[in-house]
Amino acid sequence: MKCAQPDLETQALAEMREYVDKGDELHSLLSSADTDRNGKLSVEEFRQKLSQPKVLAQLAAFGLNVKDAQMFFELLLAESSEQDGLPLDHFVDGCLRMRGSATSIDLQLLHFRVAVMAKDNFEFNTSCLRQLEQIVNSVPFHRQEISYDTSSTLQLHKEVDKPIASL
Repeated sequence: MKCAQPDLETQALAEMREYVDKGDELHSLLSSADTDRNGKLSVEEFRQKLSQPKVLAQLAAFGLNVKDAQMFFELLLAESSEQDGLPLDHFVDGCLRMRGSATSIDLQLLHFRVAVMAKDNFEFNTSCLRQLEQIVNSVPFHRQEISYDTSSTLQLHKEVDKPIASL
């Protein structure tokens, strides 16, 4: 068993080296798309680069099966906090993550992130409703009853000086 350990380490090192090399090659391929040299790809720069069949073929050779390249770019752009384009390094990292198929751990990580976002959203909504209730209660003459129906829409019912029902 101890003899297998160096082989695993060597294999892991080789995979990491290949990942870095692929990233460097992809960065070199796409850096020419950054015509204004700001380190970011605008939507127009990206479209111009993808209009070249050679680039699409090279991306396919990297194992990037991006059927709708524009949607892929927009997905990464939406994930980024940048306003004037997608940082080239961010795009390269996104492309490298797209290689291969999703593993079980990828799906579990995604499930966890969605669950955390749903919990945060619920807590935010609850906090907003409590604050709204406090605001409405502070209005002396025109109080409103707030109810939260099953379709998750906020409904306001005007009534004069009627206390707010508990949420």
